[in-house]
Amino acid sequence: MTHLLKTAFISFFLSCMALPVFALTISPSGIVGIEVNGVLYDVAFEDGNCITVFSGCDDQSDFLFDVNTISDAVVALSEAVRGTIYDTDPSLIDGCDDSRLCNIRTPYAGFSDHVGSFAVVGVFSNDTRLDSVSLVVNVPIDFFQPNDGRVFAVWSVAAVPVPGSVLFIFSFCAGFLGINAMRKTKKRRLDCSAFQNVNGSALT
Repeated sequence: MTHLLKTAFISFFLSCMALPVFALTISPSGIVGIEVNGVLYDVAFEDGNCITVFSGCDDQSDFLFDVNTISDAVVALSEAVRGTIYDTDPSLIDGCDDSRLCNIRTPYAGFSDHVGSFAVVGVFSNDTRLDSVSLVVNVPIDFFQPNDGRVFAVWSVAAVPVPGSVLFIFSFCAGFLGINAMRKTKKRRLDCSAFQNVNGSALT
């Protein structure tokens, strides 16, 4: 019976590990679960200027990406939007009121003397032109002001929830180990009781 339980537990564990842990979802306010080089990120779309949105927009620590990683990030962002209803009508994106175009900007590096660089994902309606990814370098940080067709992408590392299947596995494992421990304890008690009875009979 114990062998069967162990086999069932291992089979269930392996099947659950094959389940997807996190799914990419997109809404007017942002995207949840964008994978960039093996790391999951959330992106919030925010209107405003770089100074207010990014805590001054004047230090590399204000941003998650630098010149070496920004390209992978914005390509992943572009691919996440492509083919969705937001690609058909960019005005559905919060902060973008233009149905033809929405520029999603990610500042990434080089902010000194109020000059920096941005990566821009251009989301064009399908009947206008293909989406684009471009870099705008060495521009004043107040170059991009609030605009009907521009928003900022505010990136953060995603907080990945523990799936219910994994929690069930741990509960099952804890219960299984608990039952096993109880059985072993009970068996030891029975063995000790039998030993005492044998010794007691031998002494009388």
